[in-house]
Amino acid sequence: MAAVPYVHETEIGETSRRSSAHHNNVKTMLRDYTKIKAQNCQLITQFGEKKFQYPWDITTTTNDDVVVVEREYNTVVILDKDMNLVTTFGQESEDSKLNNPIGVAVGHNIIAVSEFYEHVVKKFTLQGYYLSKFGSYGSENGQFNNPQGLAFNSKGLLYVVNYSNCRVQVFDSSNRFLFKFGSKGSNPGQLQVPRCIALDSSDQVYVTDCDISSGGVIVFSEDGHFINKINCNTPYAICLSPDNCIITSDGHVITVFSPTHQLITKFGTTGSQRGQFDCIYGVAVNSVGTIFVTENNNHRLQLITT
Repeated sequence: MAAVPYVHETEIGETSRRSSAHHNNVKTMLRDYTKIKAQNCQLITQFGEKKFQYPWDITTTTNDDVVVVEREYNTVVILDKDMNLVTTFGQESEDSKLNNPIGVAVGHNIIAVSEFYEHVVKKFTLQGYYLSKFGSYGSENGQFNNPQGLAFNSKGLLYVVNYSNCRVQVFDSSNRFLFKFGSKGSNPGQLQVPRCIALDSSDQVYVTDCDISSGGVIVFSEDGHFINKINCNTPYAICLSPDNCIITSDGHVITVFSPTHQLITKFGTTGSQRGQFDCIYGVAVNSVGTIFVTENNNHRLQLITT
């Protein structure tokens, strides 16, 4: 399928899901993802006095802070919109201590973090203070076997991708199991190697399945009914732009689809220069369309603007 231009103009105001105080003077947003260029990329290799080692999942807050899982340090890193360090957390004692964190989501004043080998999800305040945890090893409702991708919907429900159980589970704000969807297989609505998840502005659900033979982005309704499969080779990370464009990593390439699931553009090659990528494990986008990419093998974040 040939790439097609997609330009969308959106009003940003107080009712926007991603509006924030420092963008109140912004009236319109124009993003043409076909115009991404390497010279517009910025490399971020450290936070505070520490260098990134293995940055994994990444997301943004409503005020455009950037939240990154750093697996080498078992830490969550929060940077402001200018990439200055705000805080880190995860090295405290007892329940607040993180061990093998992998997924992160922000919603409704909560930061949720999945611990891959501990089979739990932990919740923190936006300042990094521990609130609660839930889950245990297993395949029963409310249990996990390697939880990974996380996403909140507009109602505050938390969607958790269970990598080894090949399903998604949904929990309320009190961490109570509500329902699940997906099962292992290659039929419509089934999953083989589910990794990450994102929701659009209408709470439609996008799950990456990076199975090398039958993977793609699997689209579900908010209650878990299969809608569509977006074909791409080995998608891993995923996020939704403010315009509901679908941004995913496909190998060492960033791929962008329109809200109607049409290919817009592909960007990047394998390497370590600006505009090149090596082992993308997280993508996120802020309220003005800047894309953030974590590169495990290049030990850095890369910011992409247009």
